[in-house]
Amino acid sequence: MKKRSIVILIFVVGAAIVVALSLRELPGPADADEESPAAAPVVPVKLQPLRRGDIEQPLAAYGSVVAEPGKSVSLSVPYECVVTRMRIVPGQPVKAGDPLVEVIASAATRLQIGQAQAAVENSRTELRQTRQRYDLKLATNQELNQAQKAADEADLQLRSLASEGAQSTAPIKSPADGIVTTLGAQAGQIVPAGGILAEVVAADAIEVRLGVEPDDLGALRVGAALKLQPINQPGAQAVPGRVRMITASVNPATRLVDVFATLPQDSGFLLGGYVRAEFARGVHDAVIAPVAALILDSEGFRIFTVRDGRAIAHVVKVGLRTKEEAEIRSGLSAGEGVVIRGNYELEDGMGVKVQP
Repeated sequence: MKKRSIVILIFVVGAAIVVALSLRELPGPADADEESPAAAPVVPVKLQPLRRGDIEQPLAAYGSVVAEPGKSVSLSVPYECVVTRMRIVPGQPVKAGDPLVEVIASAATRLQIGQAQAAVENSRTELRQTRQRYDLKLATNQELNQAQKAADEADLQLRSLASEGAQSTAPIKSPADGIVTTLGAQAGQIVPAGGILAEVVAADAIEVRLGVEPDDLGALRVGAALKLQPINQPGAQAVPGRVRMITASVNPATRLVDVFATLPQDSGFLLGGYVRAEFARGVHDAVIAPVAALILDSEGFRIFTVRDGRAIAHVVKVGLRTKEEAEIRSGLSAGEGVVIRGNYELEDGMGVKVQP
């Protein structure tokens, strides 16, 4: 009996050990998760093929309306004068013959006129006396010629002052229809001979001076068309213009390149007004991608394509860009489908599902 109990006890203990060992061999829930592979993510995407065509990038420059070089007329007198009245202001439209400035001869000019008149009287008296002596054989031909020459020079000097208007009080008039651009003097001021009193430019002799970024000069050439829009000028419409001249230096004041553009007649632009110019830089027969396909990262621009259900990343070189499209200069060819939706969720090699 006792021996039988021992055998049963040994059997029970052995069975318990076998069960325990078996339980240790079975994988737990965590082990089961580690051994079962996770399902790879699949991103839904939409494709659009690259096309070949033309693309234009809009550009803009700003400037102001100025007088054409060499088209301004400077008003001046060839003698020293005093301004008695200015009848004009800068920007004023004038007609040919309109009185603009009133001046009188200065004290120095009046003294010069008096001296010229006295010289004429003295030279004529001297000439008359020399002729009388000559008739009496008391003067030589040389003395008579010298007296005649002195009288002629005195007459010439007086006539010159008279022809210059030094003795006139008539106002200085506008030589043509135009716009007053600048005033060089004010009432009461003494102006030296030849000093500018005012400048007038013909109404149709205005143009636009633009400041263009040096990087944008490649989009312009002499004769290129522009769209010119006045700024802060209610009611004024945009007008077409053309590039007249592109300067070959950077303006030190603006650090831009000065470009001059013509205006059509009757443009309505105000002299000195600000202007916005619109033009474009274009490329013909380029590979063009939607901007939505571009992703910018540390390596530059990337675009994803799809091959065998996998996303393929391409580093591309981008040229001109608009709001909707971009020129692809290298990295892809026309006709290839690129991801335009879902691309920001992709990594190279990730599974994708193309949606219609």
